[in-house]
Amino acid sequence: MGNLPWKPVVYAALAVLFIAVVYVPDPNSRTLSTLTTDELVAALSSPRDTVRRAVSGQLIARAKTVVPNLLAALPTANELQRRCLFDVLEELMLSSDPEVAESAESALERLSVSLDRNDDALRVLQQNSTLRHGRAVMMFTELGGRWEGAGSSPLPQSAGQSWGYYSNRDPMIPLAVLDSRWVGGDQGLKYLARMFPGEMLAVHITQDAPVSEEAIARLRTSRDRLTVRREFESCLGVIVDARSSAFHVAVAGVVADSPADRAGLRPGDEIVAIQGDSIEQFDDLIRHAVGHRPGDFVHLTLHRDGQTVRMRLALGSDFRTGRCKCVE
Repeated sequence: MGNLPWKPVVYAALAVLFIAVVYVPDPNSRTLSTLTTDELVAALSSPRDTVRRAVSGQLIARAKTVVPNLLAALPTANELQRRCLFDVLEELMLSSDPEVAESAESALERLSVSLDRNDDALRVLQQNSTLRHGRAVMMFTELGGRWEGAGSSPLPQSAGQSWGYYSNRDPMIPLAVLDSRWVGGDQGLKYLARMFPGEMLAVHITQDAPVSEEAIARLRTSRDRLTVRREFESCLGVIVDARSSAFHVAVAGVVADSPADRAGLRPGDEIVAIQGDSIEQFDDLIRHAVGHRPGDFVHLTLHRDGQTVRMRLALGSDFRTGRCKCVE
């Protein structure tokens, strides 16, 4: 062994390895263009950053067809490959091609509710929330949706109201209306879910709007801080104190010219019952908004200055206006 020229052999092997790692040219666009999409996705696991960048660029160039391959690769991807896959999805979502952007954004939304990939998908969606909001507003109006009523500017606001029974934390919100002019169908409701990230949004839907009850139910659960109103639902017009206890709903204010205003409700009143049903929390008011139509007379029971007060009044409507008004 001592007579064998092992040192030159070892040095030669190391030199070959060094050249292979450092000096072997990166694949050019012509080489990459001959690979299948699945082969490109597999190449994202390369330890060489230049290779991963070149492969990502080629995948982005195949934008219209590549999203299904990216999704199929995610369940078995290693950490490095997974990061690249989400980077490619983000680039596709930022595409100026509406078809490509929509395909990638919808894929990220599906991933955001999965059990094993939601953190990465949520990160990408949240990082681009302003862009997503702007595109959603544009698509919503192009499909026949409209903005109406108080606080109906299609720009994010930090306030909101719900069901005509208002919270003192949320005095104004954007108001979107779907009626017979809506051409987006059930699928178009996804744009409402993308608007005003983290903010309150009210959606009012007429009886003749071409959307299904199933789609409306999905919309109700698709995002936080969203209220959906139908024209047959009523309102009272009180501003609810956020500090209400678990056993009553305290009135912090009253909407001008609303049923509550005309009936004489005032700040400090505690609503304890409607039609004999106990009112213990804000959701109980919502339940009555759904259960009674505008113009229906109801009996209200209040606690005021230690006394029990009973009154009868006709409920109003805030449909299309965003402000609870009496029904004449």
